[in-house]
Amino acid sequence: MGSARFIALFCARFAVAAAKYEIDIHSHQRQIRVEAEKHMYVCICNGHREGEIVEVARSGVRCALKAYDLLGGRPQCGQCLAFAQTLIDDIHGETTVSSIAFHTTTSATA
Repeated sequence: MGSARFIALFCARFAVAAAKYEIDIHSHQRQIRVEAEKHMYVCICNGHREGEIVEVARSGVRCALKAYDLLGGRPQCGQCLAFAQTLIDDIHGETTVSSIAFHTTTSATA
């Protein structure tokens, strides 16, 4: 086998291995991100986490206040309500005035 052919074959095999490695890295990073999001606090006052809000939304709840009632607490300062409603809207594929206001406020300050 000529050296040019050997180098070409080596590079091709290396590219395939590198592509597989990249896919594995991205898949693992995505899994870590999803797990972290489940544990992210949405409401510091009541200790509600994103995964809890999403779980309640998947059970059919479409209102952040109702979700808080089911989780055992009313909003205290109210800073979390827009984000909680956005999470619920994302589950149901909806856009409400509160989620629009939340997105507008956060993008304007960013």
